[in-house]
This record gives sequence, structure tokens and C-alpha cells, in this order.
Amino acid sequence: MNKNLCKAVILGAFGLFLSAAALYAQSPTDTTPQPAPTAPSNPTDTTMPTADTPPSAWQGPDLNDPALNLTQDQKDKITRIRDDMHSQAQNVKSDSTLTEDRRKAKLKDIHQASEQQIMQVLSADQQKTWKTMKNDMKRNKNAPAH
Repeated sequence: MNKNLCKAVILGAFGLFLSAAALYAQSPTDTTPQPAPTAPSNPTDTTMPTADTPPSAWQGPDLNDPALNLTQDQKDKITRIRDDMHSQAQNVKSDSTLTEDRRKAKLKDIHQASEQQIMQVLSADQQKTWKTMKNDMKRNKNAPAH
């Protein structure tokens, strides 16, 4: 009886081995490398929002910068303007009927209109500071890397 039991155990183990091998052979073996997600060509470019750029990360000086001396009401208004600009930019970027040139022109128009709205929220001194800060940002963005 022990002989028969040993044979059954061995046959059972062999059967399990064959079953596991069959399952392994049927599993997908696609090892084709997937392309890496593309990063923006210039990750520090904050002059134009992209579809995936969060509103808090684009366009202009930091609203909490003490040099601007913004009130909470001004910060809220500028944030709404920026959010609206981002929404409009997303709509333009997803519009497949536009040519690349027309898309760029519309984005530029949205940016300029938003900038004008922001200027209306700021005092004369704040406008000067804002413009200086934006020019500094552009200079730093265009400066060659060391």
C-alpha cells in the first residue's frame, strides 16, 4: 500500500507541475518596452499654461510675494482670472479644428486679455512691481544654463 501511495503522490506532484507549466505558457509575455511619458521641452516655462499645468503653477509672479503687497481680495480675483485663462487655454488646446498657427494666436490672445484683467485689479505701484517681476521671470527663463 505504501508503494501505491508513493506513486500517487509522485503522479499528483507531476500533474501539478505540468498544470503550472501550462498556465505559465499561457500567460502574456509581451516585454515590449512602453514609451516613457514625455516631459515638457522646458519645464520651467511658465509663460503659457498647458493642458496639464495646474492653475497654481503658471503664469506670473507669486501672489504671496511680499513685494506685491496684495490684499486677499486681489489674490482671489487674480486667481479667478488665472483659472479662467487656464480653462480657456484647455478648450483651445483640445480644439482639433484649429491649425497650429491659429491655436498659438488664440492662446496669445487669451494670455493678453488675462494680463489686462490682472492689471485692472492692481494699483499703479503693484502694476510696476508685477511687470518687473514678469520681466525678471522671462530673463531668467531665457538665460543660458551654466
